[in-house]
Amino acid sequence: MTPEGIEYLACTIWEQASQNIDARLRHSGGSLERAMSAGMVLEVRGNAWLSKEGQVCVSVTAVEPGFIRHGSLHMEDKRATAALKSAGVPRERFSPGFTHDNSKYAFHDIDCNPQNIMVLGPEGARGLGDFQRHLRHNTRRSAPQVTYKAFSCTRTSSIRAFESLLAEAQRLQMDAVLLVQGGGHWSWLRGYARAELALAIHNSRVPVVTALGHDADVLLADRAATLSFITPTAAAEAIGAALKSSHFQKVNEERKDSEAKRRAAALAARSYEKTQHEYQIANLMRQVAAATTTANEAWRLQREAAASAGSSHFAHAKDLIETAERRVRLFSRLFTAATIAAGVALIFFAEDVLAITSKGAGPSQYWIYVAAVIMCGASSVYAQRLSRTMMLLPAEKPMKRPPESWAAWRHAMMDVRTISGLRKLRRHRPN
Repeated sequence: MTPEGIEYLACTIWEQASQNIDARLRHSGGSLERAMSAGMVLEVRGNAWLSKEGQVCVSVTAVEPGFIRHGSLHMEDKRATAALKSAGVPRERFSPGFTHDNSKYAFHDIDCNPQNIMVLGPEGARGLGDFQRHLRHNTRRSAPQVTYKAFSCTRTSSIRAFESLLAEAQRLQMDAVLLVQGGGHWSWLRGYARAELALAIHNSRVPVVTALGHDADVLLADRAATLSFITPTAAAEAIGAALKSSHFQKVNEERKDSEAKRRAAALAARSYEKTQHEYQIANLMRQVAAATTTANEAWRLQREAAASAGSSHFAHAKDLIETAERRVRLFSRLFTAATIAAGVALIFFAEDVLAITSKGAGPSQYWIYVAAVIMCGASSVYAQRLSRTMMLLPAEKPMKRPPESWAAWRHAMMDVRTISGLRKLRRHRPN
């Protein structure tokens, strides 16, 4: 006691005194274990004295009633419970008689096949080791795919790390997320009684399963989870029982059959598309071959016509020019057809070309590539067409080395294959 009033001092409750306090609390409907685990502020009456060692000693004679309403942690739990109820967590999950799920039928009851799971727990924790050991023992023939991530929640840690792990599990299409702790001191488990963590578990699109404490430990994370087990060992047994059940074996077989059919359909579609592309390319090649044969035939006829030319140089020159015009026009059209065929082939095999020339091909790269091929092809075709319209006119610039004789001009006219060459020979036509 001080002149200002009562001064509260921190003290140590010895074992003998704790038994006395516990007996009085049980008489009032509580217990010392419940009071301490819930973080209660306990008000007691008794005789206090200062020992020789400088410690405050208390002999408890009575416990003030209403102590349950004084604890800050208790009020925090009440607010967190109200937040979870408002978020839609079933009220039966908050009943005083809440019990953890049965390991034999838990996954079967929620129709969840834990074939691909993510396990979150403190690295090197004993509970995590128990889970791994019993999981290997219970899933020797049907081992699941397990992804382990280091995670531990305290009262001050950020929930964003946990939310990012849940998002990763959703992206990887995990069947469930298992949160493992394995009991411990009540202060170690306070992080799993946070409203933010419980709300993240409740809002997760991937089912969250908890195995945090022991039989007497029921945390907010357990109440918000899809399933909760007494220990990590019980969680491993539940996963093994689910994978061994005939129900999930049938589900796995149906999933495998569906995946096989999907792959077969995709393979057939790719094969059909490849066949169509090969047919179109072969058709274009036949057209190019036919045009080449026609050009060779025209060249042969031109040579025969030149060999059988009469005495009239002008008539013979006219025949040479007309034959050269047909040949040049045919080669120009042949080049146009080859340009179109090459453009079509480049478009049909666009994905293969992009895969060779770049690390990845997205939709935007694909359409840019197609547009570039079309523009280049159209420019080439237009240039050939414009050149054919100018074929009848002589060239504006003279040749650097014009034919020196009629025989040289005739030989050049018989071999000319380009429009520019034909126009230059027109300019240097002998009289």
